[in-house]
Amino acid sequence: YCAFASDVAIADEEELKKLFESSDGTVVRGRTDMTQPLVAGAGGEGESPLVGIIVFSDGRDNAHSTPQQFSSRFAGSVVPVHTVLIGSEKVPKDLAVANVEHPDKVFEDDDPLVQVTMRTSGFAGEQLQVRLESTTEGDGFEPLIQQVTPTGDLANLTFKLSDLPEGRHRFRLSTEVKPEETRDDNNDREFSIEVVDDLAKVLVLDGEGRWEFRYIEAALRRDERIELNTVVFEQPYMGVLPKNFFPRSLADVPHAPDQPSMFSDYDAILVGDVRMLQLNLDAWKQLDRYVREEGGTLILTAGKQAFPRNNTFDIVQDLLPVENLREVNLTNALQMAPPDRRGFHLELTPDGALQPMFQLDVDPIKNENIWSTLPGHTWGLIGEAKRTATVWAATPPQNGEEIGLEGERKRAVIAQQYVGTGQVVWMGIDSTWRWRFRVGDQYHHRFWGQLIRWSVDFKASSGNQFVRFGVTKPEYSTGEQIVLRTQWDERFLQQHPNLKVQAVITKSGDDESPVTVDLTQQEGQQLIFEGRHLSDLAGDYVARLKVEGVQLDEELVAEFSVNKTLSAELQDVSANRGLLEQAAQLTGGRFLMPDQLDQLPELFQESEEVTTKMEEVPIWNHWLVLILFCLFATTEWVLRKINGLP
Repeated sequence: YCAFASDVAIADEEELKKLFESSDGTVVRGRTDMTQPLVAGAGGEGESPLVGIIVFSDGRDNAHSTPQQFSSRFAGSVVPVHTVLIGSEKVPKDLAVANVEHPDKVFEDDDPLVQVTMRTSGFAGEQLQVRLESTTEGDGFEPLIQQVTPTGDLANLTFKLSDLPEGRHRFRLSTEVKPEETRDDNNDREFSIEVVDDLAKVLVLDGEGRWEFRYIEAALRRDERIELNTVVFEQPYMGVLPKNFFPRSLADVPHAPDQPSMFSDYDAILVGDVRMLQLNLDAWKQLDRYVREEGGTLILTAGKQAFPRNNTFDIVQDLLPVENLREVNLTNALQMAPPDRRGFHLELTPDGALQPMFQLDVDPIKNENIWSTLPGHTWGLIGEAKRTATVWAATPPQNGEEIGLEGERKRAVIAQQYVGTGQVVWMGIDSTWRWRFRVGDQYHHRFWGQLIRWSVDFKASSGNQFVRFGVTKPEYSTGEQIVLRTQWDERFLQQHPNLKVQAVITKSGDDESPVTVDLTQQEGQQLIFEGRHLSDLAGDYVARLKVEGVQLDEELVAEFSVNKTLSAELQDVSANRGLLEQAAQLTGGRFLMPDQLDQLPELFQESEEVTTKMEEVPIWNHWLVLILFCLFATTEWVLRKINGLP
């Protein structure tokens, strides 16, 4: 037997009973992966061959993002899978907060929207009350209440939050518990929003007003939370205006004279297709200092004319996350097809899919579909990721090209690497403006806006000249792995080669129960130390960095929240007959209802077992050898007698 949920456990009959009665974590029950019985069957160690698999389930698979992934796994089964439906197809009467969409961080003057999806099975036509209140003491937030009358199994609501003061705010969304509900533990959800009072300062440098510059400049200029400065080194001047529309030199860019470099005030700097004469060596030294010593984010974009192929400065090559660049320029007849079918498309890596700028939709499945259907690119510079770089997006593998992680690193289009206390992002395309095809500003503005806000978060994270410390995101769900990360200065690590790094996590208001997490060096990223912690308790937390044997100048802390979420297992407890029928059909099996279990023995009557047995027999023990020996001896005796020999 085997019991499965998100993983699988092999057990005999007695152990199987204990698995269902126990919650010790032997089988993680947060989700259901219907393909796990195939894994258990393939790894079986019984003496008899596997001739079939019987799966008892409600058919609720929530481990695969697309039906195609599920189908491909079952289609590869070498034995029939017979499925038996357990549970009712009728949706029970229940109210639940199914999903809450909200921004993690907003600016002080923003009015963020909180979008709520309520599961209202069995309550169609009844008026329900949904309440949004703050659990943060002293913030003066008045509860918001909405009435909704659902017409089906789902109801959508939107709350607008206004006049939130600076700081982190925790909210609770709830609906009243009805006496006829199936469950009463899924009627509320908590979440947090951080309010900051600042503008993102961005500098864009480009050699000329190419298409990519124009659309990026327009997207950032329209963002009310971005203070944008631009320099276009070459631009036409018609004499209509007193001077050029854009500044033409770095001398025209405002900067604080008392700062170490002229770029110190900026949260992010974007460099486009610039020539060496336009951005000279002194300017690149300032940019290098901005990244290494001031913790800034430098975004380098590819250009057809000059950058970076015609740039021979060593300092530029050190900053780039990629090397061995090669040009891709598609000019064949296929490039005359509609925009969504021409060019090469970006393939997000697992690391890239986690980054906020690539989240074009909060639903992972919808987000994956968006990236697969965005217009392609007919030109780009593809490179090999350096040892310390992380690849976020690559070109899909062509015939004969290596697949997997190593293949992605050889086909890097978008990559990132830490340099000193800052970071550099490389974008090997100059046509993100193509993403506006048929959707306008939606995806293009969202990508660049989230990239800039991510840069602001990075520069504002806790750190000093030796290390930056933080979490990968400010908000987690219960049961989700919390990732704590440090980024070290390379020279500091060389001076302390056997560094022991820990993070001490405490829950707000409970300093007496700290949790210590070890942070270890990541393979292929020598400057990065990471640790993971699984938290099942909702609340606000503080993580403090602890380094054994090293005295840091100041205490480095990272704040994050853990919110209670309704697992996919509890969102819909009805049975899914269609999925079980599909699994049986794909493998040549049968779908059965519980009252048809007597038909199971018939499904295995035609199975037969073929056993091959091999034995080693010494040649002198074989009967044929005896016959040959006797034949030779008799022949010799007859010949001797014929010839009169004794």
